[in-house]
Amino acid sequence: MQKLTYILIILLIGTACGKKKAVVSTKTNNTIIEKYAEKLQVPKSQIKNVALYQFIDDWYGTKYQYGGLTKSGVDCSGFSNILYKEVYQKELPRSTKDLYKQLKKVNKTKLEEGNLVFFNIEGKKN
Repeated sequence: MQKLTYILIILLIGTACGKKKAVVSTKTNNTIIEKYAEKLQVPKSQIKNVALYQFIDDWYGTKYQYGGLTKSGVDCSGFSNILYKEVYQKELPRSTKDLYKQLKKVNKTKLEEGNLVFFNIEGKKN
């Protein structure tokens, strides 16, 4: 399950921060389950939150745009915000800084679906 969690996080980050053109998906639940079970190399029974994978599939390839909130361009915190609202029906702060301040830290060995992963790409101390 830990492998699935890390791969899912990478999919989310890659989707939110990618630079490809948006692709619209019309796949069925079974197709989504089969697709992501194969991509993640896990049994289909481990793909439980179809809404999450459908969301990822719908947004896959959306280009990065600072401050963007649409499929024509979105930034990482905007993507996380939209994902949480649509998949988990939860409101998140809009900025990464506000998100980071508000969430409790979880050991990486205890990551679960829905956890956000923050990383420091500029080398600044927080």
